[in-house]
Amino acid sequence: MKKLVVLQGILCILLCYFCIKIANTCMEESKPYQEDRTYEKVRILIRNQNTQEEDYRGKIRIKRTEDGREKINEVSLEEYLYGVVGSEMPSSYPEEALKAQAVCARSYAVCRMQNPASGQYDMDDTTSFQVYSPENETDAVRNAVDETKGEILSYEGMPAETFFFSTSCGLTTDANVFNQKGGEYPYIVSQAVGYGGNPNSKEDFTKEDVFRNYILGDSEDAFESGEKWFRWSTTVRLDQIEAEGLKKGSVKEVNVLDRGPGGVVSRLSVSDGKNMVEIEGEYRVRCLLAQAAGELSLNDGTETACASLLPSAYFIIENTEDENEVRICGGGYGHGAGMPQNAAKAMAEQGMDYREILAFFFEDTKLTTLG
Repeated sequence: MKKLVVLQGILCILLCYFCIKIANTCMEESKPYQEDRTYEKVRILIRNQNTQEEDYRGKIRIKRTEDGREKINEVSLEEYLYGVVGSEMPSSYPEEALKAQAVCARSYAVCRMQNPASGQYDMDDTTSFQVYSPENETDAVRNAVDETKGEILSYEGMPAETFFFSTSCGLTTDANVFNQKGGEYPYIVSQAVGYGGNPNSKEDFTKEDVFRNYILGDSEDAFESGEKWFRWSTTVRLDQIEAEGLKKGSVKEVNVLDRGPGGVVSRLSVSDGKNMVEIEGEYRVRCLLAQAAGELSLNDGTETACASLLPSAYFIIENTEDENEVRICGGGYGHGAGMPQNAAKAMAEQGMDYREILAFFFEDTKLTTLG
């Protein structure tokens, strides 16, 4: 009997040990990175199904989920950037522009590693974070990453979240464009993106007449004045606008209510003549108008179909002879906060190095190296 009791006790101890071991293992698998983690490895959720697993550097980990399975690429931060820089900027761009992009991408990645998207991965490989595709790795990209190895922008000792976008209209805005408090990103300010003098404009582009005169005027001093997305226009059919709270086909009028720094539309009104709906935020404004937009006429004389978003929220609205149609005249491509990639290209072509480019767009930041 005593032997039986002893045996049962041993079995209970072993069972408890294995339960604790399993629980700890599960916790280790699901817990997010801690503050003291190093920045050697990054974990990327692969949503792009067109790239073969063998094309990825690092390791591919398969995680089963309720919806199927997830592929997570565990790769060094520097090798991750090989697949990012060429996906976010053409590898044919000047070396100094590619270096600036590499530092921006690295800085952004470090911020995301500090605040991972989940306990299993830091970011995915889409525009929700940074586009990541090994297929876009080239010698020029690898060189830009290697030449800036470990370098990030910091602000007051912390990694700076360095936003970037394709093309400006000649003006940028601040972080309020993301419906976030601009004070959280004091290094992202609205400024004029052009040659000569103080880059910070003294004009108040939040005023409708000031921005209208700018967007329709001569902007040859802007770095990107020769880019196809620098200026664009389209027409919008009012009866095709679908706004929540208004009957489909009933819209009679759209107006800009507010502009943010740099002239970006931050609030729009849509009316059927009796009822009015307000659309807030540059992203929602771009979504709303894109659904009813026609062909886009670009700065280089070409035309293209409008995507699911207007190119930017830097635009004015003009009436036409057709009461059911308005004309949109705008400029730039993207949200407009941080570094315009085509401006970085132009600045590099003018002889500026990547440090000067980054200092221009991210005020009071410092170039530091990861320890």
